[in-house]
Amino acid sequence: MKSWLKTELHSHTMDDPKDGKSIVVHSAQQLIDKAEEQGFQVLSITNHNQLLFSSSLEEYARERGILLIPGVEATLEGKHVLLYNFLDYDDSWDNPEIVVQRKGPNQLVIAPHPFFPIPTALRKRVAHWNGLFDAIEYSQFYLSWLNFNHRAKELARQLDLPVVGNTDVHWLFQLG
Repeated sequence: MKSWLKTELHSHTMDDPKDGKSIVVHSAQQLIDKAEEQGFQVLSITNHNQLLFSSSLEEYARERGILLIPGVEATLEGKHVLLYNFLDYDDSWDNPEIVVQRKGPNQLVIAPHPFFPIPTALRKRVAHWNGLFDAIEYSQFYLSWLNFNHRAKELARQLDLPVVGNTDVHWLFQLG
């Protein structure tokens, strides 16, 4: 029998320097509460260029049965990259070489929404920065007749990388 692990590795809060308060209006605690309500076991808050992680937030999640993974949606050369467990991250990291130098065996790098029609999408940089990424994101933002994830899945196959399903939560109704 398969056992599934319900995760969300791409979410934002009102503390997000880019989207917080203007788009995202929920707190980290509200996000964690919603994740608990929906049966999530793992969550990462990945605000833009800001590591939002503390022992008190980690404990808050743990008390609700959720493993909180430190994360950030970093901007490297103008493109978004998801970084996990980089506890020394700061917003001066602006190129992939910094991430490569600091990446250890306990850190993970995911290419988020790589082919979406937004200026921060990685596109060809996923292959160009090959070796940096541990996985490619399959984002929930798609329609049956328009799905930019098809190219991401094909690239993941070519690069022999796993595909990770995420939501890129900006509004609580998106979770789950």
